[in-house]
Amino acid sequence: MSDGSQAQRAPRAPLFSTLQGQTEKLAIFGPRRGRRGAQLKVMAAVETKVPEYFTGKMEPEDSGDDDWGTKTLVLKQDELSYALGKKGMTRKKLAKSSGCIVE
Repeated sequence: MSDGSQAQRAPRAPLFSTLQGQTEKLAIFGPRRGRRGAQLKVMAAVETKVPEYFTGKMEPEDSGDDDWGTKTLVLKQDELSYALGKKGMTRKKLAKSSGCIVE
């Protein structure tokens, strides 16, 4: 409760609401596989903070050339839970056994 001697401050808006609509550019350097892996990790982090930022319009997709490509799959919740596994272990095993980047 305030007795009027201190100025009332407006509550701070969450960071996301103040930055909504603003984007930043990110440069990723290195070999192609490392760049793509970093890009997917950044996209996953953004998706965690802002749900449906990337996945809102996502469609299954298979693009690429003979030696390099990206395949996008839309998983159901139970498939996603299985693919991630406990502490991400199943995802890591899938990535290692297939030689792919799984994010």
